[in-house]
Amino acid sequence: MNSLGAGKHGEYMVLGELLKRGASIYVPVVDAEGIDAIVRRGDEDFAEIQIKTIGTSKTPRWFQVTNLRPRAGYFIVCVTLAVSPPETWVIPSQVFVEYSTVSGFARKRI
Repeated sequence: MNSLGAGKHGEYMVLGELLKRGASIYVPVVDAEGIDAIVRRGDEDFAEIQIKTIGTSKTPRWFQVTNLRPRAGYFIVCVTLAVSPPETWVIPSQVFVEYSTVSGFARKRI
C-alpha cells in the first residue's frame, strides 16, 4: 500500500471508530492547516485532530508531523497499520511536541 492509501485507510479507520462511539465529526474539504477532522465534545467545545498513519513495517511507529503548532484541544492520532491488529494512539499536541525528536534542523518554539 502506498503512503496516500495508508493515510486514507488510517483516517477512515479513526473516523469510523469515532462514529461508532456516537461522535459528531466535521471534516474539512481541504487539509490546509493540519486538521483532518473536528470533533464536537460538548455544546461549545471542539477537538481538532490530525491523523498520521504508517503503513510500512520498516518504521512502524515513527510518525512525522510537520509545522506542528501545539495548542489545547489539538490532538495527534497516530495509527500503525504495520502490526496486527493495527495500533492507535491519541496524543495531545503539547505532549507530542514535548516527547518528539527533530531530525535535521533545530526545533523552533512557537
